Amino acid sequence: MARSTYMLKGVSPSTLAARLRQLPAITEQEAAQAASRVCDAAKEVAERECPSGRISFSVVEYGSDKGEARLLAKGPRLSPVGGGYSVPLATILEYGTGLYGDRSYGGEHRYVVDKSGKGAEGWVYPADHAKGSDGESFRFTHGQHPAYYMRSARIAAASQAARELSRAVDESKRRSGL
Repeated sequence: MARSTYMLKGVSPSTLAARLRQLPAITEQEAAQAASRVCDAAKEVAERECPSGRISFSVVEYGSDKGEARLLAKGPRLSPVGGGYSVPLATILEYGTGLYGDRSYGGEHRYVVDKSGKGAEGWVYPADHAKGSDGESFRFTHGQHPAYYMRSARIAAASQAARELSRAVDESKRRSGL
């Protein structure tokens, strides 16, 4: 099964670290540690709120000097019966699908919530492990409600970034004798 990555956009630890480095008396290492705590806070929230154990999360550093980081959600890609396209499970869980999906939130991130066009009428899908109480191995759905776990992670990262910046300003003032 193909794996896919869903990247949390809007969390920019590198921007926070760059701003912290501008403060007097804040070291490069302290700025990097603060940025790392921002990513860790986002990852913790995403792991707690994601409704599937099939998604794994990691903070990945990149850039020429590894000065930027992103939270990644990795998981399998799913295709509808009949194929034609596939969608990352991580994306499906974030935005939802069909009748229950969040079209405006998905649209902001270039994701079509009901690509199949079957949201209102619903569709059947193969049951994962066991047959249902009716003895059938298929289930019926109108779609999946969005979990918003990455949006929650972004909010947590922004809150942590504000705390880190406040802490750094206070520490810089203390060290500078202000």
